[in-house]
Amino acid sequence: MPNLICNVVWMPHYRGEADVHAGGFDYVSINGYGHELLNFDALNGKVYGFVQTRNSTVNINRLGAKPEDDFMDGVRVIFISTHEELGPVVIGWYENARVWRRKQPGLRSVPTHPDVKIDFQFEASADNAMLLPVSQRLLTVPNRKKGFPGQSPVFFPDESDEMRTWMRKFEKYFDEKKSGQTSGTKKSNGSGRNTDAEHNALVEISAIEAVIAALGPDYRDRQADNCGWDLEFERGGKKLCVEVKGNSGLTPRAEVSPNEYRIIKEVMEGRFTDGDYRLAIVTDAFGGRNVHLFAFTVSKGWVCERTGASVNATERIAAVFS
Repeated sequence: MPNLICNVVWMPHYRGEADVHAGGFDYVSINGYGHELLNFDALNGKVYGFVQTRNSTVNINRLGAKPEDDFMDGVRVIFISTHEELGPVVIGWYENARVWRRKQPGLRSVPTHPDVKIDFQFEASADNAMLLPVSQRLLTVPNRKKGFPGQSPVFFPDESDEMRTWMRKFEKYFDEKKSGQTSGTKKSNGSGRNTDAEHNALVEISAIEAVIAALGPDYRDRQADNCGWDLEFERGGKKLCVEVKGNSGLTPRAEVSPNEYRIIKEVMEGRFTDGDYRLAIVTDAFGGRNVHLFAFTVSKGWVCERTGASVNATERIAAVFS
Protein backbone atom coordinates (compact mmCIF):
# COMPACT_ATOMS: atom_id res chain seq x y z
CA MET A 1 0.00 0.00 0.00
CA PRO A 2 1.55 3.36 -0.98
CA ASN A 3 1.92 5.91 1.80
CA LEU A 4 1.46 9.67 1.91
CA ILE A 5 2.34 11.87 4.91
CA CYS A 6 0.36 15.09 5.32
CA ASN A 7 1.18 17.93 7.70
CA VAL A 8 -1.98 19.53 9.11
CA VAL A 9 -2.90 22.08 11.75
CA TRP A 10 -3.15 20.78 15.34
CA MET A 11 -6.67 20.10 16.66
CA PRO A 12 -7.93 17.78 19.41
CA HIS A 13 -10.79 16.17 17.46
CA TYR A 14 -11.01 17.48 13.87
CA ARG A 15 -14.79 17.55 14.17
CA GLY A 16 -15.40 21.25 13.74
CA GLU A 17 -14.31 22.45 17.17
CA ALA A 18 -13.00 25.96 17.69
CA ASP A 19 -9.85 24.75 19.48
CA VAL A 20 -7.32 25.24 16.66
CA HIS A 21 -3.58 25.79 17.07
CA ALA A 22 -2.34 27.63 14.01
CA GLY A 23 1.36 26.86 14.44
CA GLY A 24 3.09 27.92 11.24
CA PHE A 25 -0.02 27.85 9.07
CA ASP A 26 -0.56 31.38 7.77
CA TYR A 27 -4.07 30.70 6.47
CA VAL A 28 -5.18 29.50 9.89
CA SER A 29 -3.49 32.43 11.64
CA ILE A 30 -5.35 34.89 9.42
CA ASN A 31 -8.76 33.21 9.23
CA GLY A 32 -8.96 31.35 12.53
CA TYR A 33 -9.71 27.98 10.95
CA GLY A 34 -8.25 25.47 8.52
CA HIS A 35 -10.05 23.30 6.00
CA GLU A 36 -8.82 20.20 7.84
CA LEU A 37 -11.18 20.99 10.73
CA LEU A 38 -13.55 18.14 9.70
CA ASN A 39 -10.92 15.58 8.67
CA PHE A 40 -12.24 13.00 11.16
CA ASP A 41 -15.91 13.99 11.26
CA ALA A 42 -17.72 11.21 9.40
CA LEU A 43 -20.43 12.04 6.86
CA ASN A 44 -22.62 9.18 5.62
CA GLY A 45 -20.04 6.61 6.66
CA LYS A 46 -17.08 8.37 5.07
CA VAL A 47 -14.40 10.84 6.09
CA TYR A 48 -13.10 13.61 3.85
CA GLY A 49 -9.61 14.96 4.44
CA PHE A 50 -7.77 18.12 3.54
CA VAL A 51 -4.16 19.27 3.58
CA GLN A 52 -3.03 22.76 2.60
CA THR A 53 -0.80 22.23 -0.45
CA ARG A 54 0.97 25.00 -2.31
CA ASN A 55 -0.88 24.53 -5.59
CA SER A 56 -4.04 22.70 -4.43
CA THR A 57 -2.80 19.45 -6.01
CA VAL A 58 -1.19 16.17 -4.94
CA ASN A 59 1.23 14.50 -7.35
CA ILE A 60 -0.43 11.09 -7.33
CA ASN A 61 1.96 9.91 -10.05
CA ARG A 62 4.45 9.44 -7.21
CA LEU A 63 1.98 7.06 -5.58
CA GLY A 64 1.70 4.92 -8.71
CA ALA A 65 -1.09 6.65 -10.63
CA LYS A 66 -0.94 7.26 -14.37
CA PRO A 67 -0.61 10.85 -15.64
CA GLU A 68 -4.19 10.81 -16.92
CA ASP A 69 -5.68 9.55 -13.64
CA ASP A 70 -7.74 11.95 -11.55
CA PHE A 71 -7.36 9.92 -8.35
CA MET A 72 -5.46 7.03 -6.78
CA ASP A 73 -7.14 4.40 -4.61
CA GLY A 74 -5.67 2.19 -1.90
CA VAL A 75 -3.39 4.79 -0.29
CA ARG A 76 -2.60 5.11 3.39
CA VAL A 77 -2.68 8.79 4.34
CA ILE A 78 -0.74 9.50 7.54
CA PHE A 79 -1.60 12.82 9.18
CA ILE A 80 1.01 14.56 11.30
CA SER A 81 0.96 17.81 13.26
CA THR A 82 3.26 19.74 15.56
CA HIS A 83 3.17 18.83 19.25
CA GLU A 84 4.19 21.82 21.38
CA GLU A 85 6.95 19.82 23.09
CA LEU A 86 7.78 16.87 20.81
CA GLY A 87 7.61 18.55 17.41
CA PRO A 88 5.98 16.69 14.48
CA VAL A 89 4.02 13.63 15.64
CA VAL A 90 1.52 11.24 14.08
CA ILE A 91 -2.05 12.27 14.92
CA GLY A 92 -3.98 9.73 12.83
CA TRP A 93 -4.45 8.15 9.42
CA TYR A 94 -6.78 6.92 6.70
CA GLU A 95 -6.30 3.40 5.37
CA ASN A 96 -7.26 2.39 1.81
CA ALA A 97 -8.06 6.00 0.98
CA ARG A 98 -8.76 7.69 -2.34
CA VAL A 99 -6.33 10.53 -3.04
CA TRP A 100 -7.48 13.12 -5.59
CA ARG A 101 -4.97 14.84 -7.84
CA ARG A 102 -6.82 18.15 -7.47
CA LYS A 103 -8.81 19.26 -4.48
CA GLN A 104 -12.51 18.54 -4.72
CA PRO A 105 -15.37 20.98 -4.02
CA GLY A 106 -16.59 20.87 -0.47
CA LEU A 107 -19.63 18.96 0.73
CA ARG A 108 -19.97 20.96 3.95
CA SER A 109 -19.29 24.45 5.22
CA VAL A 110 -17.05 25.81 7.95
CA PRO A 111 -19.34 25.85 11.05
CA THR A 112 -18.49 29.48 11.85
CA HIS A 113 -18.49 30.58 8.19
CA PRO A 114 -21.50 29.01 6.42
CA ASP A 115 -20.54 30.62 3.12
CA VAL A 116 -17.13 28.86 3.04
CA LYS A 117 -17.15 25.32 1.66
CA ILE A 118 -14.57 22.83 2.96
CA ASP A 119 -12.62 21.33 0.07
CA PHE A 120 -11.01 17.90 0.30
CA GLN A 121 -8.27 15.81 -1.35
CA PHE A 122 -8.83 12.48 0.43
CA GLU A 123 -11.78 10.26 1.18
CA ALA A 124 -12.06 6.95 3.00
CA SER A 125 -14.51 4.76 4.85
CA ALA A 126 -14.97 5.99 8.41
CA ASP A 127 -14.11 2.44 9.53
CA ASN A 128 -10.65 2.94 8.01
CA ALA A 129 -9.99 6.22 9.83
CA MET A 130 -8.05 6.43 13.09
CA LEU A 131 -7.60 9.63 15.09
CA LEU A 132 -5.28 9.34 18.07
CA PRO A 133 -6.33 10.99 21.34
CA VAL A 134 -4.09 13.92 22.23
CA SER A 135 -2.45 11.94 25.06
CA GLN A 136 -1.37 9.23 22.60
CA ARG A 137 0.18 11.51 19.99
CA LEU A 138 3.74 10.57 20.89
CA LEU A 139 5.17 8.95 17.75
CA THR A 140 7.63 11.56 16.51
CA VAL A 141 8.47 12.11 12.85
CA PRO A 142 11.92 13.11 11.51
CA ASN A 143 11.96 16.63 10.09
CA ARG A 144 15.65 17.47 10.01
CA LYS A 145 15.89 18.36 6.33
CA LYS A 146 14.11 20.68 3.97
CA GLY A 147 11.28 18.79 2.30
CA PHE A 148 10.93 16.29 5.17
CA PRO A 149 7.54 15.79 6.88
CA GLY A 150 6.74 18.86 8.93
CA GLN A 151 8.83 20.99 6.57
CA SER A 152 6.63 20.16 3.57
CA PRO A 153 2.81 19.83 3.54
CA VAL A 154 2.91 16.48 1.71
CA PHE A 155 5.69 13.89 1.73
CA PHE A 156 6.17 10.56 -0.02
CA PRO A 157 8.02 8.35 2.52
CA ASP A 158 8.38 5.35 0.21
CA GLU A 159 10.85 7.38 -1.89
CA SER A 160 13.18 8.24 1.00
CA ASP A 161 15.80 5.86 2.42
CA GLU A 162 15.79 7.69 5.75
CA MET A 163 12.01 7.65 5.99
CA ARG A 164 11.82 3.97 5.06
CA THR A 165 13.54 3.27 8.37
CA TRP A 166 10.94 5.39 10.17
CA MET A 167 8.15 3.68 8.25
CA ARG A 168 9.21 0.32 9.71
CA LYS A 169 8.67 1.83 13.15
CA PHE A 170 5.34 3.24 12.05
CA GLU A 171 4.26 -0.15 10.67
CA LYS A 172 4.96 -1.73 14.03
CA TYR A 173 2.93 0.93 15.81
CA PHE A 174 0.20 0.72 13.17
CA ASP A 175 -0.09 -3.04 13.69
CA GLU A 176 -0.33 -2.57 17.47
CA LYS A 177 -3.14 -0.06 17.05
CA LYS A 178 -4.96 -2.09 14.43
CA SER A 179 -4.87 -5.26 16.50
CA GLY A 180 -6.81 -3.56 19.27
CA GLN A 181 -8.68 -0.69 17.68
CA THR A 182 -9.30 -0.21 13.97
CA SER A 183 -11.63 2.78 13.86
CA GLY A 184 -11.54 6.28 15.21
CA THR A 185 -15.10 5.77 16.48
CA LYS A 186 -14.59 2.41 18.24
CA LYS A 187 -13.95 2.34 21.97
CA SER A 188 -11.77 0.20 24.20
CA ASN A 189 -13.42 -2.52 26.28
CA GLY A 190 -12.14 -0.77 29.40
CA SER A 191 -9.56 -3.39 30.30
CA GLY A 192 -6.66 -1.06 29.62
CA ARG A 193 -4.83 -3.76 27.65
CA ASN A 194 -4.94 -1.93 24.35
CA THR A 195 -3.66 1.26 25.96
CA ASP A 196 -0.83 -0.66 27.65
CA ALA A 197 0.19 -2.31 24.39
CA GLU A 198 0.14 1.02 22.56
CA HIS A 199 2.17 2.70 25.31
CA ASN A 200 4.74 -0.10 25.27
CA ALA A 201 5.01 0.08 21.49
CA LEU A 202 5.70 3.82 21.67
CA VAL A 203 8.31 3.30 24.39
CA GLU A 204 10.07 0.69 22.27
CA ILE A 205 9.99 2.88 19.16
CA SER A 206 11.41 5.82 21.10
CA ALA A 207 14.13 3.61 22.63
CA ILE A 208 15.19 2.27 19.22
CA GLU A 209 15.41 5.84 17.88
CA ALA A 210 17.54 6.91 20.85
CA VAL A 211 20.01 4.03 20.45
CA ILE A 212 20.40 4.70 16.73
CA ALA A 213 21.02 8.38 17.48
CA ALA A 214 23.66 7.39 20.06
CA LEU A 215 25.51 4.69 18.09
CA GLY A 216 25.20 6.01 14.55
CA PRO A 217 23.01 5.76 11.48
CA ASP A 218 24.81 2.77 9.92
CA TYR A 219 23.10 -0.28 11.37
CA ARG A 220 21.16 -3.41 10.52
CA ASP A 221 17.66 -3.78 11.92
CA ARG A 222 17.12 -7.31 13.28
CA GLN A 223 13.84 -6.74 15.12
CA ALA A 224 11.82 -8.88 12.73
CA ASP A 225 14.33 -11.76 12.76
CA ASN A 226 13.63 -12.98 16.31
CA CYS A 227 17.36 -13.56 16.79
CA GLY A 228 17.52 -12.27 20.37
CA TRP A 229 18.74 -8.73 19.71
CA ASP A 230 17.35 -5.70 17.86
CA LEU A 231 20.16 -3.81 16.11
CA GLU A 232 23.61 -4.51 14.73
CA PHE A 233 26.38 -1.93 14.42
CA GLU A 234 30.07 -2.13 13.56
CA ARG A 235 32.54 -1.07 16.22
CA GLY A 236 36.29 -1.48 15.87
CA GLY A 237 35.88 -3.88 12.98
CA LYS A 238 33.59 -6.16 14.98
CA LYS A 239 29.85 -6.66 14.92
CA LEU A 240 28.05 -5.13 17.88
CA CYS A 241 24.72 -6.80 18.70
CA VAL A 242 22.42 -4.58 20.74
CA GLU A 243 19.23 -5.58 22.51
CA VAL A 244 17.15 -2.44 23.15
CA LYS A 245 14.77 -1.91 26.04
CA GLY A 246 13.08 1.24 27.22
CA ASN A 247 10.94 2.67 29.98
CA SER A 248 9.38 6.02 30.74
CA GLY A 249 10.96 6.23 34.19
CA LEU A 250 14.43 7.33 35.23
CA THR A 251 15.81 4.01 36.55
CA PRO A 252 17.47 1.51 34.18
CA ARG A 253 15.16 -1.47 34.40
CA ALA A 254 13.99 -3.91 31.75
CA GLU A 255 12.24 -7.22 31.27
CA VAL A 256 13.39 -9.58 28.53
CA SER A 257 11.65 -12.38 26.67
CA PRO A 258 12.72 -16.04 26.98
CA ASN A 259 14.44 -15.82 23.59
CA GLU A 260 16.26 -12.62 24.56
CA TYR A 261 17.29 -14.16 27.87
CA ARG A 262 18.63 -17.22 26.06
CA ILE A 263 21.10 -14.94 24.26
CA ILE A 264 21.91 -13.06 27.46
CA LYS A 265 22.77 -16.36 29.19
CA GLU A 266 25.08 -17.21 26.29
CA VAL A 267 26.82 -13.87 26.85
CA MET A 268 27.13 -14.44 30.60
CA GLU A 269 28.46 -17.97 30.09
CA GLY A 270 30.95 -16.92 27.41
CA ARG A 271 29.19 -18.85 24.66
CA PHE A 272 28.03 -15.92 22.51
CA THR A 273 29.96 -15.99 19.22
CA ASP A 274 28.02 -13.60 16.95
CA GLY A 275 30.07 -10.54 17.96
CA ASP A 276 30.10 -8.18 20.92
CA TYR A 277 26.84 -7.80 22.84
CA ARG A 278 25.29 -4.85 24.62
CA LEU A 279 22.05 -4.44 26.52
CA ALA A 280 20.79 -0.90 25.89
CA ILE A 281 18.23 0.42 28.36
CA VAL A 282 16.73 3.79 27.46
CA THR A 283 15.22 5.69 30.39
CA ASP A 284 12.90 8.70 30.20
CA ALA A 285 11.77 7.43 26.80
CA PHE A 286 9.38 10.34 26.23
CA GLY A 287 11.75 12.99 27.58
CA GLY A 288 15.54 13.11 27.65
CA ARG A 289 15.89 9.55 26.28
CA ASN A 290 19.01 8.57 28.25
CA VAL A 291 20.84 5.61 26.71
CA HIS A 292 22.48 3.21 29.19
CA LEU A 293 24.73 0.74 27.36
CA PHE A 294 25.51 -2.31 29.49
CA ALA A 295 28.39 -4.69 28.76
CA PHE A 296 29.03 -7.93 30.68
CA THR A 297 32.27 -9.03 32.28
CA VAL A 298 32.73 -11.99 34.60
CA SER A 299 34.41 -9.86 37.26
CA LYS A 300 31.95 -6.94 37.32
CA GLY A 301 28.72 -8.22 35.77
CA TRP A 302 26.56 -5.83 33.73
CA VAL A 303 28.12 -2.35 33.82
CA CYS A 304 27.10 0.73 31.85
CA GLU A 305 29.90 1.91 29.56
CA ARG A 306 28.80 5.50 29.96
CA THR A 307 28.05 5.91 33.66
CA GLY A 308 29.62 2.94 35.42
CA ALA A 309 26.23 2.00 36.92
CA SER A 310 25.40 -1.68 37.14
CA VAL A 311 22.32 -3.87 36.84
CA ASN A 312 21.68 -7.47 37.80
CA ALA A 313 19.55 -10.14 36.16
CA THR A 314 16.84 -11.74 38.29
CA GLU A 315 15.20 -14.85 36.86
CA ARG A 316 11.44 -15.25 37.13
CA ILE A 317 9.22 -18.22 36.48
CA ALA A 318 5.75 -17.58 35.06
CA ALA A 319 2.88 -19.53 33.56
CA VAL A 320 -0.30 -18.94 31.58
CA PHE A 321 -3.42 -21.02 32.27
CA SER A 322 -6.28 -21.15 29.80
